Amino acid sequence: MKSVSLLCWTVVTVSFVSPVRGESDLDRIKRTITAMHNAVEAPVIKRTDEYVSDLAALEKKIAPEGNLDFVLQIKNERESWEKRSATPAIDPKDNSVSLDLRKLRYFFDQDLAKLEKANSTRKIRLWNQVIDDFNELEARLTRAGRIDEALVVRKTREDFVAGQLSVSPPQSDSRELAEKKESFSRWLSKVRFIVPSGHAFRIKAGSVYLRPPGGEENWIADADIDKSEQIVSWEIGGGLQRAITVSSTRRKATLSADREEDLEIEEIE
Repeated sequence: MKSVSLLCWTVVTVSFVSPVRGESDLDRIKRTITAMHNAVEAPVIKRTDEYVSDLAALEKKIAPEGNLDFVLQIKNERESWEKRSATPAIDPKDNSVSLDLRKLRYFFDQDLAKLEKANSTRKIRLWNQVIDDFNELEARLTRAGRIDEALVVRKTREDFVAGQLSVSPPQSDSRELAEKKESFSRWLSKVRFIVPSGHAFRIKAGSVYLRPPGGEENWIADADIDKSEQIVSWEIGGGLQRAITVSSTRRKATLSADREEDLEIEEIE
């Protein structure tokens, strides 16, 4: 029986991978998912494999005692976790279960809980960023008329959401937290920014749209969205840039142009 130190499972922060020459945007997203898997899934898989190994050793150790019920308990537990099928928690005080099995499972559950707590916020952030990347790529391909490629991106995103790309979705409680802390790109699609002059900016599908007072909304530029800093920037020609910077609480925003102006944030959905 052993409880392995969590120090060797320290989860590294994933920096979303940079493009490689000749690599498609979809392949870059897939490499990001692999990096995400290594950061948040691999430590759990490693600990589970260790638990299965401990169970196999315990099964051999306890067999000579002749208690078939205890041997079957350990065997069933081992076979379930080998298939990545979680079993119900074991009551540490349940004397009908092998004491050695109870001890192994106790330390295993403790370690998984620590890993889940360490990974929870990071996983939500990375998960939302990957979804944003899928959505932005799909919109860009659609605007370019590359419909077949956009459909492939959508199918790949659906596989990712279903946990079929080696990364499981956040737990139910984590999904609730994720909904409360929406990704920046999804939040942008639900608001418009109004300048004191009455002009209104809207960011959607990776582009910036401007509506003059009393006029129609028109596309003006492709947007560069910095999700971590919550900044939307774009070029207007002649090397000039404009940027909207959103506060961490998403209650305030500033337009940097010829001068800085405070913006009103208006919900539109």
